[in-house]
Amino acid sequence: MICKFHPLMLRFFIVSFLIQLGFCVGYGIDEPEIEFRDPSSEISNIVDQPWLPLYSTDPTKRKLMRLEMENRILMEYLAREEVILAGFSMYEETRARSRRVYAKGVSIVDIQTAEVLQPVGLPEALVILQVQWSPDGENLALIVERTNQTEIWNIDVESGQANKLSGIPIQAGMEEVLYWSSDSRSIILKTVPENLGPKPVKNSVPSGALVRETTGDALPAQTHQGVLRTQLDVDLFEYYFKSQVSRISIDGTVDNIGEPGLYRYVRESPDGNYLLVERLVRPWSYIVNEKQFAYEIEVWDLLSGETQVIAYSRLAEYLPYGGGAVRTGAREFEWRSDQPATVVWVEAQDGGDSYQNVRIREQVYSLSAPFESRPELLAALENRFGDILWHREDQALMITWDWVGRQIEYVSFDPSKPTEKRRKLLDFEMGDRYRNPGYPMMKFNEFGFPVLQTDAQGDYFYLSGDGASIEGDRPFLDRYHFKSKRKKRLFRSTDPYYESPSALLNAEGTELLVKRESTHMPPSFFSWNSDEGFSRKITRDINPFVALKSIKRQQLSYKRKDGVRLTANLYLPPGYDLKEDGPLPTLVWAYPRAYQSASNASQSKRSPYQFIDARWNRPLIWTLKGYAVVDDPTMPIVSTAKGNPNDRFIPQLVDSAEALVEELIERGISQKDQIALGGHSYGAFMTANLLAHSNLFCAGIARSGAYNRTLTPFGFQSEERNFWRAPRVYLAMSPYLVANAIEEPLLLLHGENDLNPGTYLMQSERLFHALNGLGRTARLVILPNEGHTIRGSSSIKHSLWEIETWLDRHVKGVDLDDTAPLVFQNTNSGGTFESVDNGERDSPE
Repeated sequence: MICKFHPLMLRFFIVSFLIQLGFCVGYGIDEPEIEFRDPSSEISNIVDQPWLPLYSTDPTKRKLMRLEMENRILMEYLAREEVILAGFSMYEETRARSRRVYAKGVSIVDIQTAEVLQPVGLPEALVILQVQWSPDGENLALIVERTNQTEIWNIDVESGQANKLSGIPIQAGMEEVLYWSSDSRSIILKTVPENLGPKPVKNSVPSGALVRETTGDALPAQTHQGVLRTQLDVDLFEYYFKSQVSRISIDGTVDNIGEPGLYRYVRESPDGNYLLVERLVRPWSYIVNEKQFAYEIEVWDLLSGETQVIAYSRLAEYLPYGGGAVRTGAREFEWRSDQPATVVWVEAQDGGDSYQNVRIREQVYSLSAPFESRPELLAALENRFGDILWHREDQALMITWDWVGRQIEYVSFDPSKPTEKRRKLLDFEMGDRYRNPGYPMMKFNEFGFPVLQTDAQGDYFYLSGDGASIEGDRPFLDRYHFKSKRKKRLFRSTDPYYESPSALLNAEGTELLVKRESTHMPPSFFSWNSDEGFSRKITRDINPFVALKSIKRQQLSYKRKDGVRLTANLYLPPGYDLKEDGPLPTLVWAYPRAYQSASNASQSKRSPYQFIDARWNRPLIWTLKGYAVVDDPTMPIVSTAKGNPNDRFIPQLVDSAEALVEELIERGISQKDQIALGGHSYGAFMTANLLAHSNLFCAGIARSGAYNRTLTPFGFQSEERNFWRAPRVYLAMSPYLVANAIEEPLLLLHGENDLNPGTYLMQSERLFHALNGLGRTARLVILPNEGHTIRGSSSIKHSLWEIETWLDRHVKGVDLDDTAPLVFQNTNSGGTFESVDNGERDSPE
């Protein structure tokens, strides 16, 4: 019998051979390190500038907390011993979650007087991981990471005195570290248990083989990283992430509650009599990470000491295909905010599959103290549950969404009458920014729990949103009547400012706290009232990016050949004059997104009046080096009438890029052969694809990307089908498979410890090795101790040096004289491979 290969199968076998070849090529070649470099002074000065602070309003709307954020982490901080298990990552010694942004300073601003209080008594070289107001607004609790442990501190808001509450080390390796009790006198948090015993160690002599077995049940899963792999991993996971639930009073008294365990979430009930606890339980998984582990939901009676397990959710190694998929069984537990002690949760009725045609998709249950009766059905939903915004006994607002129809609904319902029909108040399409009514404003009640912000009588609630329009975003505040469904606009941003309501200062919505900014004026908080408008400036932050005050920004609007309207933000160098100076070398930095309709893809985004935030990871900093910069141009991948957006991914991507390049050349801003393209994560994937499938760009910069979609076979980004259902799509979208078509120089940057699903370091290594073997111009830069987004001070500057050097050489055509080999060029006769240590982390693939 003659066996005939389908052309697609033949291509797949060739692909498999190339993948295997990629594992061999390059590893016999020396991989030298080079010392970290600094970019030019203009760029270094931007990196050295502090980021703008973050603000948070206290529950009483009297104070603002000002957090000074750390924009660069010391390399010594990043280089500490790290534990990466089950999707969690933390520093071994301090038990603090690693690779995270932190604050290095905190102060308190009085909203009425604008006076700033600087706390006293805090340690130097401050690393603040979490801050939370007490319900009465009189204290601030801080999780502070020190050299050898993580601690709990408190700031008295009136006096500004800071004190360490206890010397007991805090377990901050999981999320949800601390919560205040309702009386504002103590804090519930997780501490490191005493008597953990010795750390598990690996046996020097193996006692057996590692075995994985499948029994025929399909268990498709994303390409998770950091999963448990061995029994030693299991032992270490249970050792490092075990915690003791503790209550620490503001006078320093410590009381341990219950026994140590693997607790992900702990929250005291509004009345202070119970704890709601989520405990991770066996069996552990070697396929998926902690978010899909089994767990028990327990209620601990703080008066009697009794524990009740009210629900169990089993290990969810399998999730259905497609967006909107959820785990089966009970999920999303929380205390009902407006009652003393009632637990609410959700259970899917469709097997967790949003594409199942069922009448009831979700059911919402509640169970009240003493938790001895059967759960009560609170609501049966036709769509997927989103959230409940509690208001009062007979009225709440529920948000639901339909993945297949791409619809979001706001509905009003009476929690005391679960069988009574719910009233739909608002609905809009996902991705339709122009019709988005905004999100309901929230406030904190006396227990420190969030509830719906309403007027004094409870007849109205308030909606705040971006106010997207063809002229750009204009944030607003609307008052919405529950019964009549009528809206009244109370506030809207006016040119030439970008003004967004942050908090209501009275129940009627006539007095607001508003954040106001303009192109070169950093955000400041103002008080606003309906009679006088803006009356008082409360905060006064200085523009840290004065070097960019004279750059020019404009929004481009143009169309691609299928009629989809596109937009882009264009930044031009200081002093640039089009008529006198002519075309500029250009950098385009982009990220493709999927849309269900051309109309949504054509909508404008952002505002021309927002502050030009020039932190180091924004591409507009390259205007200081004489480049025109196009930031976040629309690269829409729109669904066709009969198919998935990705069925025409490459043609739509090329058409969008072509329309942008034509617009830039027609305006005289750029010229062909002097336009570079770059992107991060999915934007890096886009960059490699456009270099392979077009001749529009002269060079590329790809940071933390994935280039071989066969290595993410169970879906990626907006692609819901697996490789075996849509092999042509996976193959067509993989730039690795057409690396021979990449003729332009490509700079690849990647963090050594990238844990983002799909974008592991091997993706960049394999693409580099392919380009190496094909004799293309490429450079691979590997950043040590970095993840998906760069955090370290030296890593940041070195990655910018790499980009600056790459742009100068391959866009400006500068002949650089440097002793370090800047470009790997191969004429199929061998060569040298260079790997430079650096990194990145943080935008999902």
